[in-house]
Amino acid sequence: MISALALVLAVLSARADDVADLLPSAIAGALSPTVGTDRSVAAGQGDGPSVDLLVGFEGDTHRLTIAGMKTLRTLAAALLDPSLDGMRFDIVGHAFLPNKPAAAQPLSARRAQAVAEHLTGFYDLDPSRFVTVTGAGASSTRSTNPADPMNQRIEIIRAGAN
Repeated sequence: MISALALVLAVLSARADDVADLLPSAIAGALSPTVGTDRSVAAGQGDGPSVDLLVGFEGDTHRLTIAGMKTLRTLAAALLDPSLDGMRFDIVGHAFLPNKPAAAQPLSARRAQAVAEHLTGFYDLDPSRFVTVTGAGASSTRSTNPADPMNQRIEIIRAGAN
């Protein structure tokens, strides 16, 4: 059996343009209530487990790329998994713009909002499943390397049950 940590590592290593390796079951397994509050799953801002996704956006904007939309299709399938029935989530955008630090927080918030709108608009997910949709800006970078794509991520955090 694949451990929850291995599932998350598969999710974390997925690139936005390589969605074939990103499986809804891996995301659902990482966010599943059976994971409990095991913080080894992924570091998140909320109390529950989280996954980091590389969602493609056009440059320094909140407009989704085709690859980004494919990643969100996979996320939507995961959120519709029966193991996540009744679960609610936080969506946190992260952006690191070393040449425009003041723009990072508003951009990350717009990206998180774009993700929530895409999930509710295209996949008919109930908006009440998303407790918080916010941007963290550059406050939680994963790397000091400005080119690291993990500094430009969308974090999905299990916030609890309805």
